[in-house]
Amino acid sequence: MKNILSFCESILALFCLVLLAACGEPVRDVSRDPSPAVDGQFPGLESAASYAVRVKAMIKTRPPLTTTSSSAEFSFSCTPRPCTFKCNLDGGGWKRCKSPKTYGRLAEAAHIFQVKATSRSGAISKPAKYRWIVYATSPIDIWLPITTSGAPTERLYHSAVWTGTEMIIWGGFSHSDNCALLTGGRYDPPTDPWAGTYPNGPVPSSRFYNSTDWAEVNQKMMVWGGWDYFLSFATGGIYDPLSDSWAETSTGNAPRARSRHRAVWTGTEMIIWGGFYEDDADIHFLNTGLQYEPNGDVWTPISHINAPSGRPCHTAVWTGQIMMVWGGKVFNKFLNTGGRYFR
Repeated sequence: MKNILSFCESILALFCLVLLAACGEPVRDVSRDPSPAVDGQFPGLESAASYAVRVKAMIKTRPPLTTTSSSAEFSFSCTPRPCTFKCNLDGGGWKRCKSPKTYGRLAEAAHIFQVKATSRSGAISKPAKYRWIVYATSPIDIWLPITTSGAPTERLYHSAVWTGTEMIIWGGFSHSDNCALLTGGRYDPPTDPWAGTYPNGPVPSSRFYNSTDWAEVNQKMMVWGGWDYFLSFATGGIYDPLSDSWAETSTGNAPRARSRHRAVWTGTEMIIWGGFYEDDADIHFLNTGLQYEPNGDVWTPISHINAPSGRPCHTAVWTGQIMMVWGGKVFNKFLNTGGRYFR
């Protein structure tokens, strides 16, 4: 009888092992989610067939870039929610924290705050970072030099954007090499270093006289159009400073090739207008424009009824509701006219 019971127990144990193998924790499929482990963990999986849920940490409020205050308060959030957070001040180690997080008795020096989020499934974000400087007295009405260590090569006709934490420059024309450029740099004013914009992904071709805008909606830089001394372009790219990588902008329904046009950011879209292009027949001055929605990668024409005459080298600003265009040049004629575009 004991032998029979022992045999039955063995069969039952074997059945349980088979059941656990079939119904236990899902095995991570590296071929479907090649992202590396973070802090020794793989992003959590909701089911055997699902991808890891990617999570992003975002700093919402922060101190000024330069301040005389010895305290600093940060608020932060994540997407998708909910999340738990860990904070790090000046490389002092990661500690659990909640928003808002306040620090006091800060020394007169450059500081760096970092926060990372962990989702309910266990996915861990890349750290969101912010640098600022505490001064004894505020540096008002003075000039300070920008370091040349690690700076991009000399250039002109390049473009620049401010991301909220750093300046990004890109493109331009090199006088010493007599060529257009497709390189750039990122400058962090509190700590005064340069970093490159490395050519990861489909970088736009070398050009100058292009437009550049910073899209707060997805925290990326948009480059479009321009010239390389031979051709005007109807192409562009989107640069993500977080991953230091590029993606192409759609060419479907994109504007005609042009350079020396202008672009404004409305808060949700980039609007480009004006500029010119050359072909074998003539030089063409444009009075057309389109708006680009970066999240959908979609171009949409804007009205050209009653638009100002075609021109390059004008100015364009966005008021919050209206794009205003003024000035410019057509051949040797300088313009003192403009127009208002109501979106």
